[in-house]
Amino acid sequence: MNYLIKILFVVICILQATTIYGQSILNQYDEQGNKHGQWIENDNVPGRKSICYYNHGKKDGVFYIYDYGQLSYVGKYDDDKSVSFSNFNRGVLMCDFYDFEYGNMQIGQLQFIGRCKCRTYHPNGVIAKQIIIYFDEGGPEMDTAYYPEIRYYDDNGYLCKVEYESVDDHVLSEASEVWYYDKAGNITKKESKK
Repeated sequence: MNYLIKILFVVICILQATTIYGQSILNQYDEQGNKHGQWIENDNVPGRKSICYYNHGKKDGVFYIYDYGQLSYVGKYDDDKSVSFSNFNRGVLMCDFYDFEYGNMQIGQLQFIGRCKCRTYHPNGVIAKQIIIYFDEGGPEMDTAYYPEIRYYDDNGYLCKVEYESVDDHVLSEASEVWYYDKAGNITKKESKK
């Protein structure tokens, strides 16, 4: 019993030392004046705080964003580029952005810096939409992003509709073509938006 109390005491001391040391190394700069290590920052959005890790001025690793104390985003950066992130609303997963690729991408007359995939979810947790997104500097959540294909699923997970957007339209509500499916995955109807 005495042995367990000693172990517990050592663990508590280590945890306290780690907490004290951890608090002293937040929001530090490297020798060149770049952000380095873990940072807690107030963003330009009222009520928003972010926790992220910097590697000599570049975001690198897992990040968390809180709005009024509730987790809104969790994601990961690699060399200052987003590689994945998830959006939450009051603890419920709303969407995932994943499989990021970066580079100059041109589709028709449109120029993009990257591409990713996105899944949104029904309130019951089943996938509602799957999207491929091409984006510019604003990122995949901005209005300037291009969605060549959106797959819609019902709340049981069955594919029910696919919208295809032409490069010329570049506005989702004016998608070039919409295909409808039955629960067996058969096309029941094709609509042209032109």
